Amino acid sequence: MTDGLDLWIVDTETTGLDEHIHVPIEVAAVNYHTGEVISFVPYVSPEDLAAADPKAMALNRYAERDLASQALGPYETAARYESLFRALQGQRLGGANPRFDAVMLCSGYGRAIPRSIHSAVPEDGEQFPLVPESWHHRLPAVESYVAGALGLEPWDVPSLAQAGQLLSVDRSPDS
Repeated sequence: MTDGLDLWIVDTETTGLDEHIHVPIEVAAVNYHTGEVISFVPYVSPEDLAAADPKAMALNRYAERDLASQALGPYETAARYESLFRALQGQRLGGANPRFDAVMLCSGYGRAIPRSIHSAVPEDGEQFPLVPESWHHRLPAVESYVAGALGLEPWDVPSLAQAGQLLSVDRSPDS
């Protein structure tokens, strides 16, 4: 039985783990049912780069993959977030850490909107708006889907790393 909701697998690479300080540097979403892919490298301001966690930037290989050269401008970033939020509206968002990615998407979109309107960038000490989630409230993790697909017991859900091993996922840096 289906509930009519599509599952979108979403992943963000970010400048760190705090949605009040850090922002997405790469956004990807795949509709599990249709195969539609939405991906982009959002604009990251010099201030956001200065506030980036060096460990996060090393982990996501920002410099090594030269993401700065692929980044959109502020206006196009806001437009791509808007398009993504429209695609996700009322749908189910999932992923390896869907709650984190959901919060970072909202934070990134909230920062992108005023930056696309140059005069609307908040002054020092002011907060960027947090855009509300447009997707369904249940955020399934990939591990749960792997457990179901492999017929594992409900109490035996593997970790993400174990799920990758069970599915023979290539975890090399260039994959």
